[in-house]
Amino acid sequence: REAFVEKQQHKLKNVIAHELLHMATSKEDDFAMCCGFQQYNKKTKKVAVRRSQKAEVLMQIGQVREAEKQLAMAAPVFRKFNNLNSLAISLVQIAEIRLKDGRLQDAENAFNECVDVCLTSGNIYIESRAREGLWSMYKDSAPVMALTHLERYVELKDRLVSEDANEQMQSFN
Repeated sequence: REAFVEKQQHKLKNVIAHELLHMATSKEDDFAMCCGFQQYNKKTKKVAVRRSQKAEVLMQIGQVREAEKQLAMAAPVFRKFNNLNSLAISLVQIAEIRLKDGRLQDAENAFNECVDVCLTSGNIYIESRAREGLWSMYKDSAPVMALTHLERYVELKDRLVSEDANEQMQSFN
């Protein structure tokens, strides 16, 4: 366990160092930021990706509050630049954190937004995680709604397993 935590802390230090490197700005970058040039946009996107990667490590070492902050800063950037897969991943992680924290309304909103993003992008793996979270939320309080999400979750998992099996069969041929 200690070796795992040490390895995750090392990863976190690398992500932070990389993020700081990309966040350091020169006078040209300040000008680009003010004018909205593509160079600034690329840097902004990269920082958002680093924040989501940092959040993943933070969650693994138990720093969920800081992870949620990082995800909350990354999600608007993904939304702005229409990076739907990264947005969906961030939203499902935010929702899972909030669900564990007992902030059910906030979790529900994030799960539902995640489902909408996944339906647009076609990301069935992340949609299945969001559906599982919604099922978990509703199973005691709204069984009919829970069943709807559970059925969709099972359908998505079946598709994922089927696609996995097909890929493995293809590799043997």
